Amino acid sequence: MAVVSPTFCANIKVSAEDGSRWKFWIPEPDSDAEEWAQRYGLTASRLDPAGNLPPVFLGLVALSGAKQSSIPFFSPADEPQVEFLITRAVHDVTTAKKPKLAVISPLPIMGNAGMFMGQRPDPWIVINELRAVADVTDLSADIESVPEDIDTLLLVYPRNLPETTLYALDQFVLRGGHLFAMNDPLNLTELNLQSSELNDPNQTHADMNKLTSAWGVTMATDRVVADSRAATRISRPDGSTERHLAWLTLRPENFNKQEIATAALDMMQMPMAGWFQTNAVEGLTLTPLITAGLEAGSITVSEAISGIPMGDSSFRKEPGPMPIALRISGHFKTAFPDGRPKSGKPEQAPDTNSHTAQLKESNGDGVVILVADADFLYDSFAGRKLPMFGPGVYQLMNDNINFAANIAGQLVGGDALLGLRGRGTF
Repeated sequence: MAVVSPTFCANIKVSAEDGSRWKFWIPEPDSDAEEWAQRYGLTASRLDPAGNLPPVFLGLVALSGAKQSSIPFFSPADEPQVEFLITRAVHDVTTAKKPKLAVISPLPIMGNAGMFMGQRPDPWIVINELRAVADVTDLSADIESVPEDIDTLLLVYPRNLPETTLYALDQFVLRGGHLFAMNDPLNLTELNLQSSELNDPNQTHADMNKLTSAWGVTMATDRVVADSRAATRISRPDGSTERHLAWLTLRPENFNKQEIATAALDMMQMPMAGWFQTNAVEGLTLTPLITAGLEAGSITVSEAISGIPMGDSSFRKEPGPMPIALRISGHFKTAFPDGRPKSGKPEQAPDTNSHTAQLKESNGDGVVILVADADFLYDSFAGRKLPMFGPGVYQLMNDNINFAANIAGQLVGGDALLGLRGRGTF
C-alpha cells in the first residue's frame, strides 16, 4: 500500500505480476486515510515553507499478515535507492523469519565481555541497528566450521585468527555464506580498552591476508592511509590541535555513487584506516566502495600514533587507487588447496561425522565485503548515547553506522537485495 500525493498518483503505473496487490491513498486532512497513514508510521512533509498548503504524504507501507514495514517518506535524497528501499520493505514482510547474522570479534561489541571499569558494557550502537534486520548472535573466534543456520558473518577486527578458523570462513564463503570483515592496521579501540602499560600500537592490527590473498586482496599492517584532503583536526594531550593526515573524514567524493550501500552517504570518519592492494583473479570482480583521494598516500603506524620523528615524514605516494572498502563477488576457489589445516588442539580420536567434505570452489556466485578499518564502528567514533532519554537512545555523528547497516541489510537480504545497484539522480 502507498500513500501518495495526487500528482504522483496520477502519473504512476504499477504492474504486479507476483500476485501482490497495490492500493494508493490520497489522505485528506482529518480523514480516515490520514489517520491510517499516521498509524502505520508515515509522516507528512510541508513542501510550502509559508505553510499555505497542506502537508504531503509520500510514503509506503508493506503488509503481509501480521507483519508490516514502512518507508515514512520518500525524500529527493532517496532517489538513487528507491528500488532498494521498496524491495527491502517487501522482503521484510515476506520473509518467514529473520536471517541469522553471527559476530566474531575480540572487542566488546556485543556488550557481553564481562565487567569493564566496574560496569558491564552495553552493546555497541551498530548491534542495535543490525538487530532491526537480523537475528544477531556472537560466535567464538576459535571454530572449525560455521553453523549451518548462519546466513551472514560479521568479523570486526579479526585479530590472530587460527588457521582452522580461516579455513572455516573459506568454506563458509564457498557454500554461499556472506562475509563482512573489518580488518585494521592500527586499532585505536583496542588501545583505548587496554590498560596503559599494555599499549603497543605495533600489536594492535588484524588482517586476513592468508585467506584474502587467494581472492587477490591483501592489506599492509605496518602503514595507514594519509590523505591531506580528508585530514581531520584533532586535539592533542597538551590542549593544542592539529590536522591529522591519517584521521580520515571521508566525503561524497570518496564513496561509490553507483552502489546502493554508499550512494547516499555524506560523511564518514575512519581513524588510522588501511587500504587494500589488489590483483586480478579469474572469476572474481573487485568493486571499490570507499576510496582514498587521488593525492593520498601512506605513513607508518609509528608516525600515525607518535607524530613525525626526527627527520623526514614517512609519507609516500602509493601506486594506483587506494580502496579502503571493497566488494569481492563471483566464483570463489578455496584458499586451502591442500585441505583442512591441522588444529592446535590436543589430538582426539577421529570422528568421521565431525567434518564435511572440503569444498574446492563455490557452486554459484558469492559475495565478500572487506573494510580496512574497524574503529569506525566504535561508539566513540560513530554516535553519542543519550541516557537522559532512556536506554538505547543515541544520536549518530556521521554515516559510519549507516554504511555498516546498509551493507549488512544487503547481505542478509540475499539475492533480491544484492543484485540492486544505485540508479543515480536525475
